[in-house]
Amino acid sequence: MNIINGGAHANNSLRIQEFMIRPENAKTFSEAVRMCFLVIQNLKNIISLKNFSTTVGDEGGFAPSLNSNEDAIELILTSIEKSGFKPGEDISICLDVASNELFKDGKYSIKSLNF
Repeated sequence: MNIINGGAHANNSLRIQEFMIRPENAKTFSEAVRMCFLVIQNLKNIISLKNFSTTVGDEGGFAPSLNSNEDAIELILTSIEKSGFKPGEDISICLDVASNELFKDGKYSIKSLNF
């Protein structure tokens, strides 16, 4: 599930296009949706408490203007933990870096990912 947007899908400073979560241990589809919902609600609260915008990007994830992609990952990790799950065990983070967006002047600009 897409929860934070950057890159071409958001008007913010993030270079990674989609920050997503994947429930690993859900037994049913409804349980997977419930797990994602809890993380999203905690993410929204955390973003609000930090006085970041909770507007959404083109793909439906939040689109806060953060200092780095790492900051987005840290927000997601905190949201997973606050939801009562273990990052990497119960819920994993997935990234869509949209590498075609990083191709400039005949080469990839990996440095622009801003980790």
